[in-house]
Amino acid sequence: MEQDPNASLEDALNQIRQAPALLKENAVAQVMARNALQEELDIREKEIADLQAKATLAEEKLHNIELANEIREAIKQRELACEPLRAGLQNAKDASQIAKDTLPGKLVSLVSQKAEILSRFTQNVASALSSQGDASKTPEMISAENADTDKTVEQMLAELKLSSSKAEESKSTPSDKSEE
Repeated sequence: MEQDPNASLEDALNQIRQAPALLKENAVAQVMARNALQEELDIREKEIADLQAKATLAEEKLHNIELANEIREAIKQRELACEPLRAGLQNAKDASQIAKDTLPGKLVSLVSQKAEILSRFTQNVASALSSQGDASKTPEMISAENADTDKTVEQMLAELKLSSSKAEESKSTPSDKSEE
């Protein structure tokens, strides 16, 4: 049984229509994973700082060197436990930055692929019209169907530009560490 070439083109178009949202979801998930690791590391580092303050208090105010040494030993163990978190955080930062940096290019590539598929689809429809005198979709209908997808991609690109400018602003203000 022969597969309709328009069906495979329609499948490709459907995948392209869904791809921008999936790409954006991936970028957001990468940023969320990075932020979660950062929060966890911040909590652990605060605990370490609290223990350091207690060790200093035990040694200087209470003159209890033994207690101070026990606390310092606990600090060493917690610092060792933070190393995998730091490595994971760096990987998550890299992955989220790559996802955010490549998203606009991927969206532009999708628009280009979509235009190419629509061109082939339109050629197939024109062929069908000329050879059979009947077609279920005209080039105008195809263009109208895909206008919404183009708007969605354009909106996503505009949102990315806006979030990139906000991220640049937040980099200049050190108080905000969660950027998107």
